[in-house]
Formats: sequence, C-alpha cells, structure tokens
Amino acid sequence: MRYKVGIALLALALSACQSPQPFPTSLEAGLEQIETTSPTCVDTSGPVEEGITQIRNCVGPYPLSLVDSAIEAKCAVSFDILPDGTVYSQTSFCNVGRDASWLGALGSLSPFEQSVSKAMFEASALKASRSFLFKMEGVMAVQGRRNVLAPTEFSLTGGSADAPNVDNIPSGGPGLRIKSN
Repeated sequence: MRYKVGIALLALALSACQSPQPFPTSLEAGLEQIETTSPTCVDTSGPVEEGITQIRNCVGPYPLSLVDSAIEAKCAVSFDILPDGTVYSQTSFCNVGRDASWLGALGSLSPFEQSVSKAMFEASALKASRSFLFKMEGVMAVQGRRNVLAPTEFSLTGGSADAPNVDNIPSGGPGLRIKSN
C-alpha cells in the first residue's frame, strides 16, 4: 500500500512539473514519449514460486499525453527469466479505455486513439519489465523459468480533468503468475 501511494505522489508531482501534453498526432510521437521516460523501480522481496524471488519491481511511465484524454489500461506482460535473474523474450497486451467517470463527458475512444494508446501502454509495460530482477535458487538457478505473467494497471484515481490523479499499480512479487505451457 505504501508503494502504491508513493507512486501516485511521484506521478502527481511529475505531472505538476510538466505542462499537459496533447494527444499524440501519430504512433511514432506517442512511442517517443515512452522512450524518453524511465520506469520507476523499487527493491522488493516477493516470492513468485519456489526458487524464484523478485528483488526489483518496476512500473512503466504513465503516458502524460493520455491523462487529459482519461485513457486507462490493464496490461499483461509475458516473459521468461534467465538463470541469472534477468528477463528476456517479453510480449505485452493491453486493454485500453476511458475512465468510467469521464466517459460521458469525453465519449468512447476513436479507432486512432485506441490503437495509439494501446501501443503506448504496451511499450511502457514492456519497458518496465526489462528492468525486473529476480533471485533464482536451486534448479531455477540452472534452468531459469519460462512463461511468467506480470499484470500492471495504469489508472486514473479521481481528480478532475484539470488535475487528475495518476496511479500505476504494479502487481509484482506474489502477483506474478506462471502460465501453463
């Protein structure tokens, strides 16, 4: 809970320091925003399964240009863990939509908004997963682990169109799941 509040405060402080950004005019412009920002990482000690402990969890940057459009996402990143505890072979998928409390005022997403915001959130989730770090023990330290699934939620938590509260909710450590092959 303390981590969630810390991320919300950090995101709010960052958004207060930066002027609002308009919705990207192209996919390239949207992805450039993600490339120029860094994920936020914290040291953790969350067991994933026997022989695997997550020691660094990260959340990707919330695309600031999507805040004024009240666009949120629920994402999942699938990856493998090498015996040294680093992540490789990532893929991501996100479901995007408008915050329900703002849907009436802003309407549903256009196909362009849908595709650009989906790509931006997926890029952000992938960027964060590249910084994950695990401690591998026993047989996992020899063979690594395939098919780990990390859910992340990018959400707006109230506020107003002029001053929204931004919240990235990582679901690392015990929230990580192992997919069946």
